[in-house]
Amino acid sequence: MAKSSPPQEPQQPESSVLTGQPRHVMSNSLTITDDTLKLPFEQQHAQLVDACRSEAFVHGFKYFAAAAATSSALMFAALKTSPSVARALGPSGRTACVAIPAFGLFFLQSELYMLKCGRRVSEWKRSNTAANR
Repeated sequence: MAKSSPPQEPQQPESSVLTGQPRHVMSNSLTITDDTLKLPFEQQHAQLVDACRSEAFVHGFKYFAAAAATSSALMFAALKTSPSVARALGPSGRTACVAIPAFGLFFLQSELYMLKCGRRVSEWKRSNTAANR
């Protein structure tokens, strides 16, 4: 019986031209492509900041969806099981009980992700500025 060799992982480029570091140092989705490396340094930085913004939106929206689903399920259960909740809250109060946690979690998680991503971009900028001098 012939032995099969284990599957090999795809080869990653060893380093980028400007940073001398692996291309995936920013995060799994913030990558520095060959097209990005051909741009001036300021445009590279602007592209990374734009990528941070879009990633923060997606990250926050995931938490928004989870919080909206959870809070709406809890509100539905409270309305069905407790007549006092149904009497105490009108339609706007019910909507607020669902929307406030969802929007709050969206803004909190988006902001925290932007801060984390901003630190990574600052470190990348600092290392590239020192390397290009």
